[in-house]
Amino acid sequence: NYLDVFFLDAGKNIGYGSAINKCKKYIKNNFQDELGTVTVLNPDVILPDYFFKTFFEKVSPKANEIWGGVTYDITNCELECYGGKSLNWILAKPRKATYGQDIDYISGAFMHMSLDLFYFLDDFDDRYFLYWEDFDYCVSAKNKIDQLRFCVFDDVPIFHKKSYSATASYEGLYKKIFYIHRNRIIFYWKNARCLIFVAVLRSSLAIIYNVAKAAFKFRACVFFKTFFSEAMRR
Repeated sequence: NYLDVFFLDAGKNIGYGSAINKCKKYIKNNFQDELGTVTVLNPDVILPDYFFKTFFEKVSPKANEIWGGVTYDITNCELECYGGKSLNWILAKPRKATYGQDIDYISGAFMHMSLDLFYFLDDFDDRYFLYWEDFDYCVSAKNKIDQLRFCVFDDVPIFHKKSYSATASYEGLYKKIFYIHRNRIIFYWKNARCLIFVAVLRSSLAIIYNVAKAAFKFRACVFFKTFFSEAMRR
């Protein structure tokens, strides 16, 4: 029913970054001269009907700007992400920003930039599969363009289903635990190899704690078997 919508079927879940890279290649080959901007949007966000009308009336991204939005947890309407500050390298954890602060990264739930900038920046690193890839993308972009600015459109909220589906079953929960902490190690290996021991220690302790906690919530033997099967497969 939508003549201007093109659906690219990957055939399977190829991960957040790989899916965006696939779309980027398709756009570059088919619509390079027809589009001025590009929006990256998670499938698990809900936008008010007037979001894009309001957004495009007020935002025209400059060549050195990537725009994000303010996301709220749809289950309780609490603020999820306004954007963030640079990584706390010792705690191995990105720091969240508050209203009015300059920000160093934005959530991958919503990203908007000029098409030229989208082409100029490196692809998403598909090793992450899910979690940390948007943070890595922002760090990589900032390293490539020193004057790059991350801006936040806060006039209209974005509602995110967050990780409800990932925590409703042990299959989803083990994937969340595995990828969050494995990907922290990938990020450090890529961006701060001299501090890799920090990421390994932080991730190891977090995995032990979270797996033990999850084992009480679900059947322990099934959970551990599934978790370590995924770890060996990846």
